Amino acid sequence: MADPNLEWMTQGPLALLADLHKMPKQTERMNIKFNPDITLKVEDHLDNFYMQLQTLEVRHDDVACRLFPCTLDDRVAACYHSLPPNSIQNLGAFKRMFLENFVDDKTLAMLLKELGSLKMEGKEKVKDFNQRFTRILNKFAADTKPHDSIIVDYYTSALPTNIAQFVKRAVKPTLLENCGEAIVVEKHLCAIRVIKDDEPTKESRDVSRKSQAMASNGRDKEANDIETLTRLVKNLTTEVFELKQWKTDTSASSHPRRQR
Repeated sequence: MADPNLEWMTQGPLALLADLHKMPKQTERMNIKFNPDITLKVEDHLDNFYMQLQTLEVRHDDVACRLFPCTLDDRVAACYHSLPPNSIQNLGAFKRMFLENFVDDKTLAMLLKELGSLKMEGKEKVKDFNQRFTRILNKFAADTKPHDSIIVDYYTSALPTNIAQFVKRAVKPTLLENCGEAIVVEKHLCAIRVIKDDEPTKESRDVSRKSQAMASNGRDKEANDIETLTRLVKNLTTEVFELKQWKTDTSASSHPRRQR
């Protein structure tokens, strides 16, 4: 059964149709409460509420509008019931009212701090970082969102230096254009990195030169050894020939011819 308190909780500012859809069962599972003194961000409460709608399988706007007041703390609920009758036509209007009334200076300061501290991580792709940046930016209410030029400054400051310097040179006026420019720069840097990876490093060139020098020295030494051996063989051959000649001359002088 639906919570009997929902009937009185949902009367007043809502401009509901005559034919309402049935409330979901197990509405007691809608156990979140917004308290501005405890909840850090209004947007976090809205995110939790949307998750609860998915859990309860809510498919109709009028059901969501009737459930949302049940997530408000007593003080916030009193503020809600003080609104003019039939002033909330749909969930979108409910959200705008909620943001306009409860996004205070503290929440805005926290969002600006979160945006300013955001940095692209080492191995993170620009496309993934763009999504993270946009998610935080979407937490701002329309009337509290920083000017485009300030948003661009936050964005380029969050990029790595090697990407940011080229994005800033392009001087794009909007966040969307800067996000696209950063993706282009990232692709160019990746292409340059691939070319450099294909080139031999200084160490590999030094090793190659040393190897070639050692091979050349080896060939020179081998040639020198062959030349030395050839010279030794030639000298030895000459000595052997001279020794044989000496023996022949000695033999001839020891045995003179007999005269007739």
